[in-house]
Amino acid sequence: MKVAFIFPSKFNVLTVFSEPLGGSESAVTYLSIELSKLGHEITLFTLANDSVNKYGVRCCPLKLNNNELIITEELAENYDVIIFKNGLLSLAPHLKILYKNNPKMFFWTGHAHDQPAIAELNEPNIVKVFDAIICVSN
Repeated sequence: MKVAFIFPSKFNVLTVFSEPLGGSESAVTYLSIELSKLGHEITLFTLANDSVNKYGVRCCPLKLNNNELIITEELAENYDVIIFKNGLLSLAPHLKILYKNNPKMFFWTGHAHDQPAIAELNEPNIVKVFDAIICVSN
């Protein structure tokens, strides 16, 4: 399976081994590595400046111009699954149109329903894009 994680934070697959990260960033790093070991093709899009390919995980920078996503060659590839983290949710409908293979799209959050970071989920045109919402909490 070809999986893309879109996490608008500044880290890559190596960061977790050298400096502290938030729980979701650490989790997606370890999950990406393990999914790769199972034979899945994993791409992690983040706000890190450089591309990295390590532990079977390809890390690519998200390119933004005035908070508008620039569609890079890597982002334009067809993925089977796309998982978004908080932020940039307004881009999800645009990406859904971009992908002709109709990938499964998920939203991953650790926030409560009333937090500003997920306020965009109040927009019907955004929430309908996602096949499911993944909540990470106690």
